This record gives sequence, C-alpha cells and structure tokens, in this order.
Amino acid sequence: MLSRTINQRSKVKIISSILKITMPGENKNQIRFRAFLTSRQLRAYLELMLKHNLVMFDETKRSYKTTADGIKFLEFEKLFGKMFDIMEYY
Repeated sequence: MLSRTINQRSKVKIISSILKITMPGENKNQIRFRAFLTSRQLRAYLELMLKHNLVMFDETKRSYKTTADGIKFLEFEKLFGKMFDIMEYY
C-alpha cells in the first residue's frame, strides 16, 4: 500500500538535491530556499552529510561544497535512483 503523498520526497532525493545545489559552493540560506527545506530540516541534513563527508564547510567563504564522496553519491543515486524510490514505499 502506498501511503506517501506526491509532495513527499525521499531522504535520498533531498540529499541529492542538496548535493547538486552545493556543487559550486553555496550558503545555508540559498541551500534552504533552493531545496525547499525548513531551517531545522536543513540543519539535520547538513549534519548528516558533513558526518559522512558528502559536503564540506568552507569557513573563509562561509559556504558548503560537495565533496568527491558527494559526487560519488550522486553517481550512485543516478544509477540506482529508481530502486531507491521503489524501496521507499516498503
């Protein structure tokens, strides 16, 4: 049974979205607005992504940037994204 609404996104899709946004380097406000997240949601995702080395924080520019591991994550998500979508419902 599919209980998710159309407006809900999977965690993998949200992380992928953040990684795409931070490719050139971006500040928190721009990430939040472009990814359609609340401050609380963004803080949780960035904490998780920093912990797993998907993004890095550049203190001089005060911005987040996608790391090599983040790019690998995007490549993996591109290859297996549809499988993630299917598994999200079970």
